[in-house]
Amino acid sequence: MDIVRGLAAKVDPSRPAVLLGHWPVAGCTMSSGQILHGGEPALPLGELQAGPWDAVVMGHIHKRQVFPGTPFTCHVGAMTRRDFGEEDDPCGCLILDTDAGTQTWHELPARRFFTWN
Repeated sequence: MDIVRGLAAKVDPSRPAVLLGHWPVAGCTMSSGQILHGGEPALPLGELQAGPWDAVVMGHIHKRQVFPGTPFTCHVGAMTRRDFGEEDDPCGCLILDTDAGTQTWHELPARRFFTWN
């Protein structure tokens, strides 16, 4: 959070501010369905959303998810699947329009994984 606070101090309020990072947000859900608990540093959602950001977009977690509250805060997910744990996760990219205040998810064709029973 020290890095996030340092970046927040440099925000020009007359311009859009998007926080992009490769950190997990506390309480996020992994592709396995498990909620991230300890084991690695995670940034607190409330503190992220209390900053001067118009949006907070994080990587690291491959499962796409949008968190409640404002500003718009998400884990964008992955553009391709890495392993069988991500077999059912959609892959794609997010287009964030700060002028319009919109977010558009675009699913992309990605390598498929199939589990045979």
